[in-house]
Amino acid sequence: MHVADHQWLLKLDRFESFVAEHGQNPKQRDSDGQRPHLGSWVHGLRQGHSLSPERVQLLNERIPEWGASSGWPDDFEGNLRRLLAFIDERGHLPGCTDTDWEDAIHLGAWLARQRIHANLAHDRERALNEAVPSWRGIDLNFFDEDVECLAKFTAEMGRTPTAFEHGEQFRPVFGSGRSRSDRTSHIGPWLSQIRRIQLTAEQRAKLDRAAPGWGLT
Repeated sequence: MHVADHQWLLKLDRFESFVAEHGQNPKQRDSDGQRPHLGSWVHGLRQGHSLSPERVQLLNERIPEWGASSGWPDDFEGNLRRLLAFIDERGHLPGCTDTDWEDAIHLGAWLARQRIHANLAHDRERALNEAVPSWRGIDLNFFDEDVECLAKFTAEMGRTPTAFEHGEQFRPVFGSGRSRSDRTSHIGPWLSQIRRIQLTAEQRAKLDRAAPGWGLT
């Protein structure tokens, strides 16, 4: 077994023991003993850090509620209604900058968990697709524009962007009514999300031409 896999399983054991003892997931911010480190690790899991399908399966089997933040309900229909209310007022998906909206951070984390869920139920995926077509954080209606942006970034920088890297200066001219505040204007997060979703052969070919090696993290 690889050292990284062994260390990950040890943390999973600690996580399982914590839930068995306390009846809840560890909090991300707490100064009580081992909770800060463990809570940060669990928070990273919810964001998709170091998660393969095999690891997701282990989490689902051993800690079914691993994706629920402490004190935040894992209520799909209720959270979808909250998400729609947020979008109706703000006009975009919740993010870390929406600190003035109560529970925006939790709502954003919930949405992120839906994106990385290896076994997201078909009815839930269909409900999200119908209610919030851009719920994955990208809008495929502007796929060609975003590929052009990626191509410009890669040509000038000699590499693909990191997951947290913005590329506003490489942005092509916007189409009908598209705002620069759109989340897909951030080329790094956009590429990170693109790697996680099902693409057509034509879309993958366009990415291959624009940025060879785009699928490598």
